[in-house]
Amino acid sequence: MSAAPVRGSSNDLARLVRNLLANAVRHAHTRVVIACHQDEASTFMVIGDDGPGVESGLRDAVFERFRRGDAARGHESGTGLGLSIVRAVAERHGGTVRIADSVAGARFEIWLPAG
Repeated sequence: MSAAPVRGSSNDLARLVRNLLANAVRHAHTRVVIACHQDEASTFMVIGDDGPGVESGLRDAVFERFRRGDAARGHESGTGLGLSIVRAVAERHGGTVRIADSVAGARFEIWLPAG
């Protein structure tokens, strides 16, 4: 049994988590934080880092395909597909992903219906 079961493709859901963790590790100064909570209806996960964060005006743009690098995050890297895959997987599973306000760094919030 999983700590927070979600109905769907285990490969796709694992990719969602891997992509978010890789992004957090790439941009963190010293720390990545992961939290997960589940109730009867949903699973809520937060992945955050203590890096430069994402400017509020760019929070939707970073989920676009082939969007490489974000000046607010310090450098360009990757293919520009990681976060677009995250959003696509979340939506295919009936969920959402967003970048929330954070005191420092980036805070990605993922909501998925419980399995």
